[in-house]
Amino acid sequence: MEVGRADGHIAPEEREAMRAALESGLGLAGEDAEELLRVAEGQSRRAISLYELTQDLDRGLTVEEKIRIVELLWRVVFADGRKDPHEEHRVRQIAELLHVRHADFIAAKIRGRADGGGRDPD
Repeated sequence: MEVGRADGHIAPEEREAMRAALESGLGLAGEDAEELLRVAEGQSRRAISLYELTQDLDRGLTVEEKIRIVELLWRVVFADGRKDPHEEHRVRQIAELLHVRHADFIAAKIRGRADGGGRDPD
């Protein structure tokens, strides 16, 4: 949700990418995924910092799971066919808080771009 909101607008394609990530990553379906998105949006709006949103993930996930999260975040970024600098910055911040190595961050970006259907003009 943080990545989708970074540019001030959550495009329908971005919301769909978030829902798909919940379905594939957590095995949620339909209304359960939508409910979790609503909860996440509320928490995102109330959060004071990214740290409070990521600290439990950093402590509880494996390196591979953290990298997978970064890849899914990139899918959200590229879902609307473009890479907004604010969204990219937010993914970078989250990856740093999850202690994802830079090489893994870049590899996740490449996979996320390919899977998200976007292109990276950089």
